[in-house]
Amino acid sequence: YKPRTLKDLVGNNAPITKLRTWLQDWEKVHVHGQKKPVTFRGRGVPENVNAKAVLVSGPPGIGKTTACRLVAQELGYIPMEFNASDQRNKATVDNLASGLATNAVIGKNYSLKQKSCLIMDEVDGMSGGDRGGGAALIQLIKKTKMPVMCICNDRMSTKVRSLANSCYDIRFTKPNGAQCGQRVAAIAKAEGVHVDTDAMAMLAEQLGGDMRQIINNLEMLSMAAESGKAATVSIGTRGGGKDVQNMLS
Repeated sequence: YKPRTLKDLVGNNAPITKLRTWLQDWEKVHVHGQKKPVTFRGRGVPENVNAKAVLVSGPPGIGKTTACRLVAQELGYIPMEFNASDQRNKATVDNLASGLATNAVIGKNYSLKQKSCLIMDEVDGMSGGDRGGGAALIQLIKKTKMPVMCICNDRMSTKVRSLANSCYDIRFTKPNGAQCGQRVAAIAKAEGVHVDTDAMAMLAEQLGGDMRQIINNLEMLSMAAESGKAATVSIGTRGGGKDVQNMLS
């Protein structure tokens, strides 16, 4: 049930639209020099819509990396994905930059003759200070001739503050329980499992909208029900606790 199109993603429609528009306009802005008018978000803060890179932030498990990959593919780009926490220091990021320039991307068989974009996941796991992984990434963004999508969980981390100044800042939020509940109900129906939609919505709230965990929990509960074992999930609500033990029938 991995999302295969943008329509399969749960929530974050507005941020995904921003991401898609940014990438769709990237060549026009950075190859043909047609800058877009600056837009503003809350309190008159300008958005860096003409940036060469984007910073996508938000809680884990809500579809940030998948959204970046699907947007790239939908617009005809080949996504080149790297985990920035594995490219932590200046030397390894410089090596990546050199590989991009020479078409030898750290042993990966990518061809830069194709329309490509770089996805750097977990940039909040990069080193700062003297080792300079974050600073090297900023230099890579300035020099590269392809779109760069940076992804992090902790937007407030000191490790990404400088990077954010070089990026179009797009913030994802966890989908609400109702949105997750509808998606999980559809998955359960496809699997022939009967669930209580309200209970699944509460489970989604407790798990912070992390669809991976939600689906894993659904599978666990389904297996427990099939084996005849009691399956109980304690859900905390404002009105007290509720045990979801009859969510599967």
